[in-house]
Amino acid sequence: MTSTTSSPRPAGAQHLSDKEYADNLRRATLSSSIGSAMEYFDFAMYGLMTALVFNTLLFPRAIRR
Repeated sequence: MTSTTSSPRPAGAQHLSDKEYADNLRRATLSSSIGSAMEYFDFAMYGLMTALVFNTLLFPRAIRR
């Protein structure tokens, strides 16, 4: 009776060595972290511009009464 143990790797990553798999995993983690940081920065800048700039551009009379 043979038992097969499942590997923690996805099916497409079975041909990679442990070092290659770890390098790819590290690269993917770093890339997604950088992407998330850029997305948060974009959201924060848009919120800041909405509060400081867009209100004077879109509603100029409301400010000057």
